[in-house]
Amino acid sequence: MAADQSSFPLPKARFAPQWLVGALSAFALVASLALLWLRVSRAEFQDLLAYLLLSAALSIAAGYAAYRWAESGRRSIRTKILLAYGVGVGIVIVNILVTAQLMFLSSHDLSLLILLLVFGSVLSVSIGTSIAGRMTTAVRQLAEGAQRVSSGDLHTRVDVTTNDELAELAMSFNSMVQNVSESETRLRKAEESRRDLIAAVSHDLRTPLTAIRAMLEALSDGVVDDPATVRRYHETMRVQVSHLAQLIDDLFELSQLDAAPESFELTPADLTAAVRESTETLAMSTSARNVAIRFHADEPAPAQLDTLRIARVIGNLVENAVRHAPDDSQIDVTVRRNGDQAEVLVEDRGPGIAEDDLDRIFSRFYRGEKSRSRTHGGAGLGLAIARGIVDHHGGAIWAENRASGGARFIFTIPIAD
Repeated sequence: MAADQSSFPLPKARFAPQWLVGALSAFALVASLALLWLRVSRAEFQDLLAYLLLSAALSIAAGYAAYRWAESGRRSIRTKILLAYGVGVGIVIVNILVTAQLMFLSSHDLSLLILLLVFGSVLSVSIGTSIAGRMTTAVRQLAEGAQRVSSGDLHTRVDVTTNDELAELAMSFNSMVQNVSESETRLRKAEESRRDLIAAVSHDLRTPLTAIRAMLEALSDGVVDDPATVRRYHETMRVQVSHLAQLIDDLFELSQLDAAPESFELTPADLTAAVRESTETLAMSTSARNVAIRFHADEPAPAQLDTLRIARVIGNLVENAVRHAPDDSQIDVTVRRNGDQAEVLVEDRGPGIAEDDLDRIFSRFYRGEKSRSRTHGGAGLGLAIARGIVDHHGGAIWAENRASGGARFIFTIPIAD
């Protein structure tokens, strides 16, 4: 489809100055050579100036006429280049023939000169045709590629082999399409994540709210009046409200990680000491099923830390390990240095992680269990929050299965000098 020419105005204002500069430059060059090199007489110099003025005027007129004709309609690049070659060759031939006449060459010599000019003209036009053909092919490939992209084919790539600005344009075109394709992929994934997030939040809000409403209605209608049952209902509602409060806190933490990375207060601190303090606090508060938490470290690990958020990471990982650890087992928390990184390991003796889940457990609202029952864990945000915090510290986090059984979570933080 042809582009609207109104969107691409012709450079009329630039044509005349370019031709005038070329004509004036040629005029000055020839006049200077005549004076300094040939040392012509004054009379010959005046005749030369007159001839040059006449030739320049006719050449500019011919060039401008060709330019206006080329831009008056839809002409191909090949046609315009060949037209430029033709005008240039024509100007040279006319000047040579006029010069030959002024030199009073014989008819035989003039015929030989004309034959040589014909040979040179055909050769020049042939070279111009070859160059114009390659340029036209490159431009046509770019146009076809743009049309495919406009039709939605973001896998389109243009292969232009010319070693000029058209090749650079093709590289820029391919880079642009690649960026658009990646942006489209990110947008599609973001939309899928948004839908999953809404569905997950809706489920995790609706389930406890439904239970609380049912128990409140039972209490207000007098359906339940046994003191023991009333206390049990109150305790259940308290637990459900705690779940809701935790979910809201987690959502707020995620929004902070996404929207306000400047809220991190990174200061010089010892990662080993921060992890030890968090582990000791968790060990004192964790007594369910007699699961012991053991801390291991050999040396300090200085780093730039937001210690409160690092404590949140340790808490989430340890709580996840406790949730899946068998009764009367042990959870090991280890800090060690590995080159310019400090590694923190949280290991349990549970059933481990399914291979299909290893790359997905850090996704928001993802649970390994297909049912979304809270008996299997929280809202599925703890590991996502841990990953976000570690990312903002310039580290990495991943999970793997231990050879002897159980899961191992590892995250790294860069060591500070």
